[in-house]
Amino acid sequence: MAPRVGVRGDARPTRSDFAVDRAFGPGDDNDAVYSRAAVPLVDLGLRGGVCTLLAYGQTGSGKTHTIQGVLGRLAEDVFSRQERLEEGAGRGRISLHVSFYELLGDEVTDLLGGAGDGGGRRVEVMEDAFGAINTRGVTELAVESPEQFRELCDSALSHRRTQATFRNDSSSRSHAVCAVRVSNGLLREAEDGRLFVVDLAGSESAADSQFHDRELVRETKLINRSLSSLKDCIRNRALSALNPGRFYHVPYRLSKLTLLLKDAFEVESHRHCKTVVVACVSPSVADVAMTLGTLRYAVPIKVGQMNRDRLPPNPKNPATWSNAELRRWVDKTSRGAVSADTLCPHESGMQLLRVPETEFIRRVLEGSGKAFGEKRAKAFYTSLWKLLIDARTAERKAKLKPKVPNRYKDVEKLAAEWLEELDKNQGEAINVLREQEWEQRTKQRVEEMEQKQKRLQANKENEHE
Repeated sequence: MAPRVGVRGDARPTRSDFAVDRAFGPGDDNDAVYSRAAVPLVDLGLRGGVCTLLAYGQTGSGKTHTIQGVLGRLAEDVFSRQERLEEGAGRGRISLHVSFYELLGDEVTDLLGGAGDGGGRRVEVMEDAFGAINTRGVTELAVESPEQFRELCDSALSHRRTQATFRNDSSSRSHAVCAVRVSNGLLREAEDGRLFVVDLAGSESAADSQFHDRELVRETKLINRSLSSLKDCIRNRALSALNPGRFYHVPYRLSKLTLLLKDAFEVESHRHCKTVVVACVSPSVADVAMTLGTLRYAVPIKVGQMNRDRLPPNPKNPATWSNAELRRWVDKTSRGAVSADTLCPHESGMQLLRVPETEFIRRVLEGSGKAFGEKRAKAFYTSLWKLLIDARTAERKAKLKPKVPNRYKDVEKLAAEWLEELDKNQGEAINVLREQEWEQRTKQRVEEMEQKQKRLQANKENEHE
C-alpha cells in the first residue's frame, strides 16, 4: 500500500499487486529462504547445470545478510549432497572449487587474493573465440570441508568495498560473486557444474544519492547501469526458453557482471540453467517508493507461460518430438547400441533435453552395456543438442530472412522518391535562376539604353549652343 495525498490534503492509500513465487515475512529466517530458493539450485549444480542466485534491493534492505545466511547453509548442504552422490563410487570423485569476485563497472577484483577495498588484484574477464568465458588473475581454491568453505566466504566478504552513505553506514559499493565450480570425476566427459551466489550492490534513487560526492555518484551510475543490463539478460533468456520459435537478443556483453554470468544467459547452450532472484525490501513506510521500485524491477523478470507460443511439429527439432519419434532417433543414431527403454522410457524430446548431462550420460552407459564409453556417450549427448541448436538457428534465420528484403525495398523506394524530388527541385531551381538571370540582364539593358539616351540628349544640347 503506497500512500497518496489527494487535492484536498486527505491521505489515500494506493494498492499495488505483484505476482511472485513466494513471499517471505518477518517470521521466516534464512533457513526458510535457503530451503525454498537455494536447494533446487544445489541439486542441479552438482549434476552439471548452471545455477544462479541473486539478491537485489535497495541499500540497507538486508541483501548481504541474506547472502551470508545462504552461503553458511550452502557450506553444509553441498558437502552432504556430494557424499550422497559419491556413494558406491568412492570419495574424491566430485571436487568443489571456490572463487570470489568483486565487480564495479568494468573493474573486477579478486577477493581471495588481495587486500580488498578496491586494492585487490585485478581480474580480466574475457570471451574466447569459442564463446567460453575465461578469467585471468583470479584465485580458485579447492575446498574439502564446510569449515574451509565458510572461512573462505568470511574472508572474501570482509575484503569487500563498503562506504558510509546517507542510507546505510556500511553500504556495499560493488557486486560480490561467489562462484562454485563442481568437477565431476565420476563422469570425466561431463562439463563442470556452476553455482553462482551474487550479492548485488544496492540500487539507489536520486533521493538516496543527493548527498554523494563525485566518486559515489560515479559508482551509483555504474551500479544502476549493470543492474539494468542484468534485468534484460535474465528476462530475455527466460523468454527465449519459453518461445523457442522467436529470437531474443541477450545483451550479456554490456557489463562485466553479465559477461561473467554468460553461461546462465547463453541461449544456444546445451547446459541446463536456473536463476532465482531474491528481492529484498524494507518494511519502513519511508521506503515505500524504493520498495515499489524493487518489485517493479524484479517481478517482470519472472516470465509466465500464459502467452507461450505453440511450436508446430518439426521433424528436425527434437524439442517437438514425441516419445515414439525420440525412440526412433535413438535406435537410428546409436544403431541399436543404446536401449531406448533405459534412456527415454517415457520422456518426450523436450523432457529428455531437460535431463542433466550427468544423468543423460549415466543412462547411455547403462543402456549400452559396454558398447559406449564415457567419451562416446558424451558425443551422443552433444549430437542431440546439436540438432536442437541447428533447428533453432534455422528457425531464427527463416524468421529474419523475410524482413531483410522488405527493408531493402523500403529503402530503395525512399531513395527513388528522394531522387525524384531532388530532380524536381533541381529543375525548379534552374528555372528560377534562369528567370533571375533574364530579369537582371533586361534591367542592365534598360539602364544602358537610358544612359545612352541621356548622352545623346546632352550632345544635341551642346550642338545648339
